[in-house]
Formats: sequence, structure tokens, C-alpha cells
Amino acid sequence: MAAKPIVITSHFKLVFLTVVVLTVISGAVSIYIMCSNSSRLTMAEIPEIQKRVFELAVFGWQSGFGAILGLIGGKLLG
Repeated sequence: MAAKPIVITSHFKLVFLTVVVLTVISGAVSIYIMCSNSSRLTMAEIPEIQKRVFELAVFGWQSGFGAILGLIGGKLLG
């Protein structure tokens, strides 16, 4: 039995590319924030807004990675 070909539409490409770009940006922001304060400040000295931006960036790349896997898995199974 031959496997049916996977059709990748332009809408899927747009959504996938958007998720990948947002994931990479979130990952880069979290790494930048993590590295920029690694030696200068203690946890108590880091401003609250910077902690929240870091948490948001970490959530962003984790969610984006899950979305990428979900999009790929959904395309392969569907």
C-alpha cells in the first residue's frame, strides 16, 4: 500500500514559519536576559519587570517548540 503524499498548503507554511520565528525570538530573548545578568546581579537585585519578561520568553519558546511538534505531527497524521 502506497503512502499518500503530504500536501503542504501556503496557509500551513505561513503558520509554521510564524511559530518558528516567534519561538526563535523568544529563545534568543531568554538567553540574552539570562547571560546579561549572570555575573552582575543577584536574584534579589534583578528588577521585577525583567523577571517577568524572562518568564514570558521562556514560556514562549517552550510553547513554540510544542506547537512546532504539534504542527508537524498533525500534518503527518492528518
